[in-house]
Amino acid sequence: MKELDYNPKMIMTQNSGHISPDFVKEVGKDAEGTMSRAPFSTDLIDKRPVAKVLNPLYAKRAAGPLRLPGAAFTGMMTLLDALTARARPTPRRSARPGGDGHPGDQLIMTWTG
Repeated sequence: MKELDYNPKMIMTQNSGHISPDFVKEVGKDAEGTMSRAPFSTDLIDKRPVAKVLNPLYAKRAAGPLRLPGAAFTGMMTLLDALTARARPTPRRSARPGGDGHPGDQLIMTWTG
């Protein structure tokens, strides 16, 4: 953007590299005017049991704390649960978040179900 002399007053992003702790460190003053929606609040790591378990696994691969779209993660886990449930010979349990398969306190997000 600098090379093209493109200097908007503000850049709003979502789920992009702008949330990386290294972003401001790397671009310095050029980071002014950027704003990003964080996909997951790291404050939840100690408050949500699933996040507490997932964080060290994520950190091992990503070299940092859990930073992921919580809704997308919950959706993927719900899909995996539904696919696994369909493969079972017993009657399928609910794959819906907050249903009998996923009480709200077992979700990574602060949803009740």
